Amino acid sequence: MKAHLHQHTDPSRLPGLSRGNSILLLGLVIGLHGVVLYALLRSESISQPAQVSAPEAVMLGTLLTQPSPVIEPEPTPEPTPEPTPEPTPEPAPAPAPEPEPKPAPKPAITEPKAKPEAKPLPRPTVKKSPPQTKARPTNKAVESLATVQHSLSDSSQAEKAPTIATNPVPVQTPPPVVQPRLDARAGNNPPPDYPRAARKRGQEGTVVLSLVIGADGSVQDVSVKRSSGYPLLDQSAVKAIRRWHFHPATQGGKAISWNYLQPIKFSLTD
Repeated sequence: MKAHLHQHTDPSRLPGLSRGNSILLLGLVIGLHGVVLYALLRSESISQPAQVSAPEAVMLGTLLTQPSPVIEPEPTPEPTPEPTPEPTPEPAPAPAPEPEPKPAPKPAITEPKAKPEAKPLPRPTVKKSPPQTKARPTNKAVESLATVQHSLSDSSQAEKAPTIATNPVPVQTPPPVVQPRLDARAGNNPPPDYPRAARKRGQEGTVVLSLVIGADGSVQDVSVKRSSGYPLLDQSAVKAIRRWHFHPATQGGKAISWNYLQPIKFSLTD
């Protein structure tokens, strides 16, 4: 069909047409061909989608024709039966009043019978015996009694008689003890050293030492009786006292050993 149109519409083959008319005619022919070609293409494009879209239509049809699920109506709840009212219990019958106890019968009071009065018995007659005369002691009894009394008086006088006092033995009292004292000679009793560390720390106090002073006046033993509160001061006092010398204690003019307390004072102000 296309070939047939080209054969009859070729402008170069038409007789008696000018060049301008032939060009116009050629444009019309080309335009007609374009319209025909557009119509053919449009008819093909319309026919093809109809074939392709058929399954979709079928699928849509199946989806649309699918039966919708049947919604069962909810069962209406059965009305709950109203509770039957419980029968009110009948009031219990009031207990019958207990019968009042009958008073116990009073015992019959029997009056005691009056006893017959007893007749008084006759008093027995007592015969009075003649009064007895006291027997007087004989001479022998008097003599024995006198001798007993005399012996008792002699013994009591003997007990009362003072004993002869013997001469008492005079008790000899020991002569008094003269306490020891420090030797006044220079250099015998140097004072204890004041420790430098105690001075720096400001330590002060009094230490009391217990001494045993021998008969020769030397210090035989020394111990701390009461501390100053600082070991440095106590040790310095003990060390110095060991070198001291005393006048020994005496008793009756004889030198003896003696216990003695010696205080040592440490002071930064004196």
